[in-house]
Amino acid sequence: HFVAVKRAVVCSFARNTIGKMFDKTELKEGEISPFQAVTTALAATVGTGNIAGVTGAIVVGGPGAVFWMWISAFFGMITKYSEVVLAVKYREKNEKGDWVGGPMYYIKNGLGSKFNWLAILFCLLGSVAAFGIGNMTQVNTIANSIDNAFTSLGFTPFEFSLFGQSVSIIKLIVGILVSCLIGLVLFGGIQRIGAFAEKLVPIMAFVYVMISLVFLFTHYYVIDDAFMMIFKGAFNARAAIGGGVGIAIMT
Repeated sequence: HFVAVKRAVVCSFARNTIGKMFDKTELKEGEISPFQAVTTALAATVGTGNIAGVTGAIVVGGPGAVFWMWISAFFGMITKYSEVVLAVKYREKNEKGDWVGGPMYYIKNGLGSKFNWLAILFCLLGSVAAFGIGNMTQVNTIANSIDNAFTSLGFTPFEFSLFGQSVSIIKLIVGILVSCLIGLVLFGGIQRIGAFAEKLVPIMAFVYVMISLVFLFTHYYVIDDAFMMIFKGAFNARAAIGGGVGIAIMT
């Protein structure tokens, strides 16, 4: 009986989770496919946190900061799972018949009407955060990487003063181009965002994983030293602060 139940659970998971991602059911206006939803969620996960966040943590706290990011990631998986379960449990249909959910809905529907003010506050703070917190880190990382690539090739970019700071013309051009490209996607609505993520994210994730594997295989002889540095440097205040910085950048 146990084997039969286990087989049924696995089949149900494959059919309703993995299988649903590739469901080709025709979408209504304003809807995105399950696969597009997955790639849209992954678009904000791979890149800024894994590269800029970890780099920032190590720069501030040394190799030991990675240990505290592992600890944070462990508890982060628990809170993420809880958020997803609550979002599904307390979701609702809007006037158009579409499912809507998220923290503001499970605050309103889960905690009751007396906490409506908290749901509204979450929406307001989320709107403010959308205007710069994650986006600035992402665009800054792209602009710096391209500027550094030009510099390493021996090209000295023209610089000018902006608000008392010296700014590379390459960074300015990259920032403008990225803003224009993002605008073309965002102004097309949720369906264009999903369609764009569906095409870009699998390539991005594949390249990310392959480059990571190449680095691991070509530097296999220092992996044990890297782990030793992480654990030796973990138990000091600097490492803990560095881990906090990395988590802050990622989130």
